[in-house]
Amino acid sequence: MRKILMKDVTSGSENVKRVFRVTLNNRTAGLMYEMEFTNDELLEIIKLTKLEDIQTYRQSEFYERLVRSQPGPFLDEVFGSLLYYFMYSTKNLKALIEKAGELSEKNKGTWLRMMVQNNRHVPSEAKEYGINTHIYPYNVISAANLIMNHQIGYVFSNGMAIFSLLDTMTEDQLVETYKKAISTPANFDIFTKYSKTPTSILDMLFNDYKKFGEQTFDKIMILVELPQASEDIKGYVYDKTGDDKYMPEGIRDIFMFDA
Repeated sequence: MRKILMKDVTSGSENVKRVFRVTLNNRTAGLMYEMEFTNDELLEIIKLTKLEDIQTYRQSEFYERLVRSQPGPFLDEVFGSLLYYFMYSTKNLKALIEKAGELSEKNKGTWLRMMVQNNRHVPSEAKEYGINTHIYPYNVISAANLIMNHQIGYVFSNGMAIFSLLDTMTEDQLVETYKKAISTPANFDIFTKYSKTPTSILDMLFNDYKKFGEQTFDKIMILVELPQASEDIKGYVYDKTGDDKYMPEGIRDIFMFDA
């Protein structure tokens, strides 16, 4: 652990020097409550604490005491500097945003993503902090992270929550949501159950599963039964099965013309 010297406090702030005159164990909540820091002082404290090269969880504990001791409002830069230390703690994320001032779209989005990942639902208090989850980009962030937490084959409350978010999106936003959650098999589960999934997403699912041949043909059979299935999907299934039910319109028209 590196010791922070008083000369490292380049601002010359006596408040900041007082923090680093004591060891980390002695930077208690009581000590923090005795001082009120400006946002510039908070940024310097965060910067110098990182230089101490201590374990992340111990930094997080100190930052928790720091945040709870201060009245705020925290500037966007302070908020963003602390977010990742609180990413696994709903309690600390809430405490941080409650004392935040005007925040950037990026930091609001990151806070929302962390909250959804931690709790598997969209935080009801988001709107209080200027985060409307029914408009872009917050609808995409919410839906993509709910999908990544979705339990495959099990329709539960998150399923309906995801569909209500998807209902607020344009086709481009639906595609963005699909791509953000592309690493999870739940994409298939959600987008084949959602009645307004555009053909472009079904085609992406088809192209992904087609690579595995017979191993995933059952997935393609689900896709082909959807009303918005493309001619490419129908043609593939028709070639594999010979079932006239899946004959693409182009081929059907040729047969009718020859007749």
